[in-house]
Amino acid sequence: EMYIFTNTSNSNNINIISNNNTNLKVIHTFYIKEEYTFNFKNRMIGNNNISDVLIKGIAYGTVTLNIDGDVDDKTNDNELDEKIKVLTRGGRVICSPILHVSTKNVIANHGNSISNIDPNTLFYLMSKGISEEKSIKLIEDSYLYGPLKDNEEFLNMIK
Repeated sequence: EMYIFTNTSNSNNINIISNNNTNLKVIHTFYIKEEYTFNFKNRMIGNNNISDVLIKGIAYGTVTLNIDGDVDDKTNDNELDEKIKVLTRGGRVICSPILHVSTKNVIANHGNSISNIDPNTLFYLMSKGISEEKSIKLIEDSYLYGPLKDNEEFLNMIK
């Protein structure tokens, strides 16, 4: 079992190869004001692997995400789940999700969501006397770090 947590604001490349019986949990977060490129390659060459990948970020600038999942044709009983979620604040997001699945014995999912800060949520927080700047910060922090609240192992690693 392997856990990876990355939080960065520079260009980043992650390449993972899962052989046999690997349980992988990846959470990658980013907060970008300028330009950012993230290349993620997850290759399964063995059997009975599970990969759960979550990529979350805030984009004020230009973000390019190249997410590549590859399941070899000679493998069995693999699971690959990729989720990409980006909150933009006037930024631009270019996302290239690719799943190469060469076998029938796999469960492979990919989800991609790009959205703006919900104006109703922002209005609600501001109606409670919270400044716009602090309201935006609250929304962004909960967006980025919310998934970690349910994963004590990750929280302990980054504290």
